[in-house]
Amino acid sequence: LPLHASSAVFNALRDEWVKTGVTPTDALEQFTDGNRLPLDNLPLSKAHLSDKLLANLVAANQTRLKSLDISDVQGIVGHEFNRILEEKNVHLDNLQSLSMTSFEILRAPMVVVPPRKNGVYCMQMGGSCNTLPILSEEDLVGSSIDINIDHYMDTSDIDDNVAATKLAFI
Repeated sequence: LPLHASSAVFNALRDEWVKTGVTPTDALEQFTDGNRLPLDNLPLSKAHLSDKLLANLVAANQTRLKSLDISDVQGIVGHEFNRILEEKNVHLDNLQSLSMTSFEILRAPMVVVPPRKNGVYCMQMGGSCNTLPILSEEDLVGSSIDINIDHYMDTSDIDDNVAATKLAFI
């Protein structure tokens, strides 16, 4: 279809999912063929999409995409989206407008996984012990998990100096 006709069909689908709250993902899959159904504007706000579908829509229209609106989109994690765009070597040279409410797709995925350390935890005398993987502080550096142990400590019965000393040893 010509660009204007394809855009009209897409906008009719969009109006329907905004009204009903149900995203027609099967119909949106058809727009991942940018030669058959080209788009230069992807207004996906309030849609429920997977990372894969979003990445395929963007990749299929990368050479002509001027506007991308993913504000209030549900279902996007970001890691799979970034991986697919990287695999397909997607560059959005013509993108002029990007609207989003979540920055998950901008987070760089952890590329290098730290090696696990093997340690021995054994109290057996004279016998062999199995080795268990032990995570060290270095294993957690660069992790996307935000670890905050402050709320696990009960310091209500000790004064601030003792609490500070106790925290220094953890």
